[in-house]
Amino acid sequence: MSGGYRVEAETIGEVSRAFHMAAENLTNTDDPPEKVEAGEPSAAIAAVVAHLAEQSSQLVAGLHSIGDSVEQSRTEYDAQELWSVDHLPKPGAGGSRPV
Repeated sequence: MSGGYRVEAETIGEVSRAFHMAAENLTNTDDPPEKVEAGEPSAAIAAVVAHLAEQSSQLVAGLHSIGDSVEQSRTEYDAQELWSVDHLPKPGAGGSRPV
């Protein structure tokens, strides 16, 4: 499309897959240690590890959500492209069709 914007559907798919893959990679990390043995600060360290696990879980959900949104944008982009081809006048076609 001359003078406009164009996105290849496969590029959008690659971006979506990258977000989903990042989420899966975080999900597949090793489990944290079951019990922290660090003497007096053990409880504080355990709380930090628990907080990191919770935040990681939220990050995984967010990455999947972003991947889903990117894929949805691809679907909407494809639908808009098809609509434009069917409804917008073609250059040099003479006249215009009602939209």
